Amino acid sequence: MVNFVNTFAPSRALANRLLGLHPRRSLPRFERPLRKRWGHDSGGLPADAPTVALYADTFTQHNEPGIGLAARRLLEAFGYRVRPVWGTAAARALLSVGLLEDAIAQTDRELRTLLPAIEGTEALLFVEPSCMSAVTDDWPMLNCETPKADRAALAERCALVEQFIDDRWEAHPVRPAFNAPEGEVVLHAHCHQKALWGAASSGGALERAFPGRVRTLDTSCCGLAGSFGYTRERFDLSMRVGELGVLPEARRRNAGDVLTMPGTSCRHQAKDGAGTRALHPVELMASSLA
Repeated sequence: MVNFVNTFAPSRALANRLLGLHPRRSLPRFERPLRKRWGHDSGGLPADAPTVALYADTFTQHNEPGIGLAARRLLEAFGYRVRPVWGTAAARALLSVGLLEDAIAQTDRELRTLLPAIEGTEALLFVEPSCMSAVTDDWPMLNCETPKADRAALAERCALVEQFIDDRWEAHPVRPAFNAPEGEVVLHAHCHQKALWGAASSGGALERAFPGRVRTLDTSCCGLAGSFGYTRERFDLSMRVGELGVLPEARRRNAGDVLTMPGTSCRHQAKDGAGTRALHPVELMASSLA
């Protein structure tokens, strides 16, 4: 029903007026939630297989559940049981617009369920860089009730799914083979990712899976930047930022090339600005398992 309302011209026009949205900016679609699609523990793994926790953020749960399922399939192919942790946006949205007291309260609420949920796991893994940056970079500095030492210890255990795969390449229980795409794997890394861990936190695993096929773009911000590029007064600026590099690169790909973007905002900007669908790196790797 929400998808219909968001695309039905009269109701979308009303939303544009009430919320200040630009009419050319599409709204994210809702899908059948990841929690309802997750199912039971997959068979075929030994009883003593190590377990990793996967942080199912708001976007992965409700807008792009296929990415969460791809991450599970990929990690299981490397020999890990995957325990979902049903999270939020890790207070990222609140932090990004300056609602600090609300962000602190949400962080404490989430930590009360998150810390027990990851006991006995190898790591806490993320598919959305902006959520991981909140947990590793913002949470330790907030004036929370949860002890700072606990938040710092949690940050040390976090990694992107593809970063975890790359860092432990020689030590995984299983190392699956991959079928390479016909063309290049083109990577645009998320801004938080580039600032904190570098584009290699996604590019390393892609290069392991597809040696010699990966080209990491030297691009600036995609321009969408969370809610920034949705508003009427900022849409044109958002698109101009995208045209500095991301959108032209998204349009000029050769046949057989695959565009990958870890950030949900980046993928949305590629859809609106270049009319192309970018894959999350874990989607490409999971679909390429030999």
